[in-house]
Amino acid sequence: MSIFSKIADMLFPPRCASCGEVTGGELPLCGDCFEKYSRESRRICTDCGKPASGCTCGGREIKTVFYLGYYPDSKRVTEKIIYVLKREKNGRLVDFFARDVAAKIMYYINTVGDEAEDYVVTFPPRSEEGLNKYGFDHAELLASRVAHYTGIPFCRALKRIGGMEQKKLSELGRAENARASLRIKNGEAVKCKKVLLVDDVMTTGATANIASELLYSAGALDVVPAVIAKTVSKKR
Repeated sequence: MSIFSKIADMLFPPRCASCGEVTGGELPLCGDCFEKYSRESRRICTDCGKPASGCTCGGREIKTVFYLGYYPDSKRVTEKIIYVLKREKNGRLVDFFARDVAAKIMYYINTVGDEAEDYVVTFPPRSEEGLNKYGFDHAELLASRVAHYTGIPFCRALKRIGGMEQKKLSELGRAENARASLRIKNGEAVKCKKVLLVDDVMTTGATANIASELLYSAGALDVVPAVIAKTVSKKR
């Protein structure tokens, strides 16, 4: 940590991204909230019966996907801190998630017998509406830090033309919105590569499905979505 960062922490002590208490450390969560988050990440998937670390559920068209945890309801730490990730440029929180996603990616690559140099890291860009509202792309920040921690090249392979925030839309609306707004930006970066598609939350899989189609059309050999959390249906 630089001397400027240390001075900033003294003047403005870092606070827990979930409860707002002073953390007194490098983590973006206090001890209690970190413990709660850890418990939540061990929640069993209602679809496959596996914990997040072993869950491979996704949209029907998605070949491979994995999660760090689940996104169940507003009372839980997971949803609170992802809410912050989307709305605030919180470097500690981005790094917190990026390190975990990176570790899971490297485990996955080793498990399937691949090499890191076979891959590139990219992300589905935020909608124009979201960029105008918050002024940054949280998925881009997350993906770039994941690339840093894995040593895998980062690229901006996709772009958005317009588009609404997915949270406002139905399942059909999400698919239509993604298809209408997502485009290939840099096809050469993914040609003959396996692509790690890093994002925060998977709800219906619409964005990942459309992004995967585009990446495959640009010559990607494989697309592996890697997200922080999977939405769990509140009806279950």
